[in-house]
Amino acid sequence: MAEIFHHTKPEAVRNLTVTQITTSSVSLSWTEPEGNSSFYRVQWTDGQLKETVNVTETHVDITNLTAGVQYEISVTAVAGDGLTEGQSTTVTQYTKPEAVRNLTVTQITTSSVSLSWTEPEGNSSFYRVQWTDGHLKETVNVTETHVDITNLTAGVQYEISVTAVAGDGFTEGQSTTVTQYTSK
Repeated sequence: MAEIFHHTKPEAVRNLTVTQITTSSVSLSWTEPEGNSSFYRVQWTDGQLKETVNVTETHVDITNLTAGVQYEISVTAVAGDGLTEGQSTTVTQYTKPEAVRNLTVTQITTSSVSLSWTEPEGNSSFYRVQWTDGHLKETVNVTETHVDITNLTAGVQYEISVTAVAGDGFTEGQSTTVTQYTSK
């Protein structure tokens, strides 16, 4: 009589955590599940394309992603037969948006500075504009690629930065900064 091996379903992985985010990658780690498993099937999708990789370690770097895009990533423990899967553990994460391009001062008065820029490569939801005279810091969020900063003091140097923000409202790209004096 042939012996038949029944592989029990692995448990779900524990403590699935995003450890690093860049504009083109997401790194994850997790704790191995209770009981036996042979490897982990990692799947990710942007809602259209789905990719899969199998790893034996309890961490993975997912690369070649698009900036500012939301990815759903699942990790599933697989038994020694390569077929019997446990329950998936899923996390959702945006990649960082790219930096805005061509940040330019378009107008200066005694009390205002106007700026414009080109939207970054990839996706982003809005722009966080921050300015400071070295003491007070102000912030405004805009969806357009231009802003008029008003109520400034004449003849003062302002440092102004523009940062693209992803659709979750808090994953930020690298800031682009310009320094400008208001007119006297």
